[in-house]
Amino acid sequence: MTAETITAPEGVEAFMSQAEVAARLRVSVRTIIDIVRAGHLQPIYIGTRPIYPMSELNRFVEMKKNEANPRRHGSSAGRRNARREAARNVNADQGSVKADTGNGGNEDNREKAE
Repeated sequence: MTAETITAPEGVEAFMSQAEVAARLRVSVRTIIDIVRAGHLQPIYIGTRPIYPMSELNRFVEMKKNEANPRRHGSSAGRRNARREAARNVNADQGSVKADTGNGGNEDNREKAE
């Protein structure tokens, strides 16, 4: 059963099983369990069986839509640029150390000898 076929009487909210939620979001049941453990999705328990109100699922989806997702749309370029920037910073730091020491520390030795 898909979420599109679920209907509820007037004034009664529809619920989905964990497997239905996973199918609707196109993720594994394990991912749904991880999302629940992270506190992003709140099921209602009937005994030990979790069921999910459609309103909770809709809230979760809206939250994810509004969240900036770094793994989408050009994320590899973003990570690549971040790595390049980090490499530049390391190179700049190494260059400044070399510039500070001058001739490999020889200037300090010359001053002491004079």
